[in-house]
Amino acid sequence: MPKPFCDRLTVSVPQSHNAALKDVLEEFAILLDAVPDRVPGKWTLRSGGTLFYSRRKNWAALEASGRALADLRSRQVFGDYLQALGAMPWRVTRLDAALDLPQRAAPFLHDLYGRASKGAVSLGRKAIKGVEVVSYLSRPLYDGESLDTGTVYVPSRKFGLKRQYVTAYDKRQERIARGLPDPGPLLRIEAIASRQKGATLSDAWDPSALFYDIVSPDILPRPADVSDWSPQDGSWSGGAVSPSSPLQRLDRYLEGAAGRELLELADFPGGIAAIREWLDRVERGHALAATGAAA
Repeated sequence: MPKPFCDRLTVSVPQSHNAALKDVLEEFAILLDAVPDRVPGKWTLRSGGTLFYSRRKNWAALEASGRALADLRSRQVFGDYLQALGAMPWRVTRLDAALDLPQRAAPFLHDLYGRASKGAVSLGRKAIKGVEVVSYLSRPLYDGESLDTGTVYVPSRKFGLKRQYVTAYDKRQERIARGLPDPGPLLRIEAIASRQKGATLSDAWDPSALFYDIVSPDILPRPADVSDWSPQDGSWSGGAVSPSSPLQRLDRYLEGAAGRELLELADFPGGIAAIREWLDRVERGHALAATGAAA
């Protein structure tokens, strides 16, 4: 059985930690070879994913898109990213947990909309009003499907802010519409937790319990090996949360484009000498700073 994964994550911190959050953004943007977008605070990855920093009156927020999170996982630094966020006072203001099922989407969508629009579906213990359920279905863009297909929202966000939502859609249809390769039958179900839900960085690392707390039992049954979910105490269960050391940050920088450029410089005639000269200048600068501070 496929497992849910974090497909979008927005984390907020108090304005007093604004600079630290921007450091996290820049550190991981550089690691993922992202480039600054025209939109202030937004970085775009080669995969099309984004990291987006924004400020509010009392909070600053960092949002990672699904593709950006996939890149963090593929580079095996998703845990480092969560650890860096967890070193500050934080609040998860949105977490999307997604599950991809290799099956025909249309029959599932028709059944879900039919039950939910009659008020027969609850998200966790919260009943959903039928009038808040919205579907957008159209003819399939692939052969072998007689039913209309598309997306079902339970409930739709246009009816106001809720603790949790579910979006179910035909991922095959969506990919073909975007000109991407046909993946075959593929249903995606997204359980979306807003700030009121109380999700944590632990849930971002493994959203299984959170996902099934929202969708079970009316949309999908909870697997026997998935535990009950409850809001946690704000700590990340992956280990002790502490800021990354300068050496750890340097190591991550060198894993990305900065490391490749450094290797290219080293191969260039005189490159090693140039690197050593730069390091000597850095060392002399630190020595002068230390002498001035002592004086």
